[in-house]
Amino acid sequence: MTEQKKRYMILGIFVAMFLFGAFFLRETGVYFDEHSEEEILYMNILQYGETLQISKITNWFQWKDGYRSICESIEKDHGSAPYYLCAPLLMKLEQHPEAARLQSDVWHAYTYALFFLGVIYMYRLLWELFRDRRTALLGTLMLFLTPRIFADGLYNNKDSVLMSLIIVMLFYGIRFLERKDFKNACLLGICAGFCGNLKISGIYVFAMIGGFYLLILTKEKKWSGKTFFVGLTATVVGFLSYLALTPAIWGQGFHLWEFLLWNLSNSTNFSRMDGKVLFDGTWYVHSTNPLPWYYLPKLIALTIPVYLSVLLWSSIGIWIYKGRKHQWDFEDRSYPLFALTSGIPVLAAMLCDPNLYNGWRHMYFIYGPMIVMMAYAVRYLLQQPEIRARRIATAMLVVLIGCNGVGIALTGQSSSAYTNILAGGDACGRYEMDYYGVTAKKVLKSLVDRYGEICIRSDGCGATIVNYYVLPAEYREKIRLVSSQEEIQAAVAQGKLVLGCVNPSYDILPEGEDVVWLEDWKAWGNTYMKIRKY
Repeated sequence: MTEQKKRYMILGIFVAMFLFGAFFLRETGVYFDEHSEEEILYMNILQYGETLQISKITNWFQWKDGYRSICESIEKDHGSAPYYLCAPLLMKLEQHPEAARLQSDVWHAYTYALFFLGVIYMYRLLWELFRDRRTALLGTLMLFLTPRIFADGLYNNKDSVLMSLIIVMLFYGIRFLERKDFKNACLLGICAGFCGNLKISGIYVFAMIGGFYLLILTKEKKWSGKTFFVGLTATVVGFLSYLALTPAIWGQGFHLWEFLLWNLSNSTNFSRMDGKVLFDGTWYVHSTNPLPWYYLPKLIALTIPVYLSVLLWSSIGIWIYKGRKHQWDFEDRSYPLFALTSGIPVLAAMLCDPNLYNGWRHMYFIYGPMIVMMAYAVRYLLQQPEIRARRIATAMLVVLIGCNGVGIALTGQSSSAYTNILAGGDACGRYEMDYYGVTAKKVLKSLVDRYGEICIRSDGCGATIVNYYVLPAEYREKIRLVSSQEEIQAAVAQGKLVLGCVNPSYDILPEGEDVVWLEDWKAWGNTYMKIRKY
């Protein structure tokens, strides 16, 4: 196959991957924080308008009640810079009769596009490291078809988008370490600005790249005027990008140091939520009953496919083995960057007891480096001298990745409830399933399709009410929301079908209540929603 045909084939695969993921956007529901995340975006835009005296922006907010600039909000601990381009369309849709639904659709589509940007750059990063298309493609598919990561990529505007931008930053970081030129220094700095704006952990990854740059220059004795100014350029561009993208720092006077210290303290000791978590069948509350030290590594191991964990840990042994054989190339010398970038936060979480909740989404930024480590093991397998061994390794990986793809195709957005075989059977009573309630939209549409006009209890599963308002009009017309016992009894007396959506991980039913269960909703063997009939 010619080089051009190979490129067209890779392009075709990526187009197919993008369309595959986009197909599930239609069933992706609203998550609990979605409206507040849009408000944070608006507060940043308002801060630009007020500080820079942009009348077109401030005039738009005059008819919007309840908005204040980001400097006055406690939500300033994370920014929305990647969504600035999306803001004009969201603001324009405010006047539309179907604003809630259309804005949610735009939000999810834009989020998915940013997630897929990270998928594209994962391929570029792996190609930059290994110069092997099979390794790069297999590694990219391992990222894209990790069930929970795929599901979060459809809606999670903070953790999944940060993961993607970290991958982009690592790509330019590797080029920066390898080429030591001003172009990649500037691109690295711009990426650092966006990542740092989203969460302070983005600054951590930038600092790791900078530390390795200093180490390489010192170890290889390549210090010079050029290498010094290249490093300085990356730092200055990163700093200026971070400032320009983060109006919370300078919106009401320049408060960089205070902002960074507050942000760092808030990220390690988050207090606005008390971190209630279902883990190993026990409810933990951060302030009174903190999670065990092994929570993070165990949950990661249970919520990614088993073969990925095998590749991850094997890569460490392979790296040590190649070092003893003195077989290290550039990819091997780069390996510690990815191992430490992902390993240090996990170790810190095990030792320092941070306030973690909602699975391990707050640590998604380490998943890109973890995939690189897995791809390192894949590359070793594909470099075996025996052709048969290489073919067997490739075939096994294709089958395992393909199984993930088939599972996602069957479950779609419900892959947010994924656990692997190590979790043991239906894990809904032991671990959290669909903590953001994004599957409620799909459930409500299906109930209407099968039962026609129904009544839904709106004070049961918290996701029900928010997802009702983003349903297409033809579905909302067939649903009547009821809440009080009087309303429910009256609807039943009239012969109406009254249903309740129950999240088995969170919703606690009154003791002694006689419940008639109509159906269970499952994905990957786990029950994430139960439907009761009144």
